[in-house]
Amino acid sequence: MVDARSWVVRAAGRKIWVGGTFTRYLTPARTPGSAARGLAAFDPVTGAPAAVALPNLGTNPTVYDLAPGPDGTLYVAGTFEYSFGGKSRQNLVGIDPRTGAIVAGFSTPKLRTVLATADRVYAGGVRLESYRLGGARDTPFRTVTATIDPSLRTHDTRRQFRDLVVSGGDIIAIGAFDFINGAPQKVAVKIDPYSGRPRTWKLAGLAPTSAAFGLNAVLSGDRLYVAAGGSDFVGAYRASDGGQIWKTDTSGSSQVIAIYDAATLIVGGHFEWVARSPGQQCGANQHPNTACFFQPRLAAFATANGVVNTSYTPRICCNYTGVWGLAVRNGDLHVGGAFTNAGGRAQSHYAKFASVSGA
Repeated sequence: MVDARSWVVRAAGRKIWVGGTFTRYLTPARTPGSAARGLAAFDPVTGAPAAVALPNLGTNPTVYDLAPGPDGTLYVAGTFEYSFGGKSRQNLVGIDPRTGAIVAGFSTPKLRTVLATADRVYAGGVRLESYRLGGARDTPFRTVTATIDPSLRTHDTRRQFRDLVVSGGDIIAIGAFDFINGAPQKVAVKIDPYSGRPRTWKLAGLAPTSAAFGLNAVLSGDRLYVAAGGSDFVGAYRASDGGQIWKTDTSGSSQVIAIYDAATLIVGGHFEWVARSPGQQCGANQHPNTACFFQPRLAAFATANGVVNTSYTPRICCNYTGVWGLAVRNGDLHVGGAFTNAGGRAQSHYAKFASVSGA
């Protein structure tokens, strides 16, 4: 385990990599273990710390996202500092996930998300930029800027890109914004990967007055699954034209999605209640519609229609902000976030479930 919040979980280099705000591993008895500042690696079978040399990311680093690249490099994004090639770098680094060694250096603004393709690395924070694999800015790619309309928000929402996926050669950027480059846009935007120009494309069913913002997405064929906050929900859309396939309400933010298998979608967040049927509204955690299904922080949905699996009860407990990271490997579900209990036992910030039975 680790001693503080995990923001992201990824499988790479035959290990499970976890990024967050933590400073060290915890033993199975939850006593302090060895140092792991912002980045940790686990054996996916035993749960023990993996035999790698973790990169030095400076004082009090935070890792928000991890992206395995086609070349085998694991790209690490967040707020941190490090040294590579005799130079000080910041906020984005490429490592060899087999050893932990730094293999690519970048200097970027503070980041929340990263995506690697065969020839570029896309990095998002308050703006979206493109970099060459060697670390240089991809100057033909014009910076994409997100803007928030504070009059639509009931609480402070920071403008930022939160996730990136590739669809049909384009980049789909998920985030908290009401405008992209000054034009109205909600939850997701499709971007030309070479010029940075936004496409004429929107997700259906999001009114200009909607408070919804995107936090995470996963693509399967032409189907884009989206986790959203603000107007909290998890939904499925056609990536090609943005058409809505289904949408399920949650009582708090849906924060991360993983495809468990062809029939099952796993969603983590800080929700406590989930709609039982299309169109049902669950309210907020503080004032929920108790006709919804009580399923705190981690739920399973049918990929076909978004119906919640009421037999799946993994019992993630005891911190309001809940689950932020998911990874599926060999039928196991690896979960990261802000929690101190999982499956009915003491477990801090990282856990593995054997199946969608919740064990």
